[in-house]
Amino acid sequence: MITNFSFSETECNLMVLNFASNLISHISNQELMVEFALETIADFSKAERTALFSYNDKTDMFNLEGVFNEGRFLRQPASLSLKGCCLEELFEGTSCIKSERYQSSCQAVFRPIWGECPGNCFLMPVVSTKNRCMGVVIFYLGIDREMPFENMQYLRQFVTVLAIAMENSRLFDLAVLDGLTKLLSLIHI
Repeated sequence: MITNFSFSETECNLMVLNFASNLISHISNQELMVEFALETIADFSKAERTALFSYNDKTDMFNLEGVFNEGRFLRQPASLSLKGCCLEELFEGTSCIKSERYQSSCQAVFRPIWGECPGNCFLMPVVSTKNRCMGVVIFYLGIDREMPFENMQYLRQFVTVLAIAMENSRLFDLAVLDGLTKLLSLIHI
């Protein structure tokens, strides 16, 4: 017997985020995991563009992991310093910031992604379970668009899963890749 089910928008959103969370948590390839995560964030937030920077605490630098723009994933190598840019506030416990508050200092962040600070961008930290900042997700909503509070909360939960997936991917690479050549190392028992 087949029954028609009707789900509320909230239930549909939770099912989509659950599927996406399971997907990225099972991918050990960092680039593929970042691509799926950015696509999910763009789809869910209805953002025109999304980007992910990972944070290297040894160098105090953010590295651009990828950009999802106009339905395509792009890998653009870029790095920027934490000092003197709008990302510093994310390390002081702020859960999310809007770029309009930091128009001048955000230029360094947005230049490698899309050339300028277009305004109406949200910056959300990627925080590990040990409360360590692992990076930042940036999404551009478009002019005169706001994100509903409920969607922002869903994205915060998804970004928490993203932090765990990023750490798992890093640990997987340490376990199976040669540190010098970055080639797969096989260990025979």
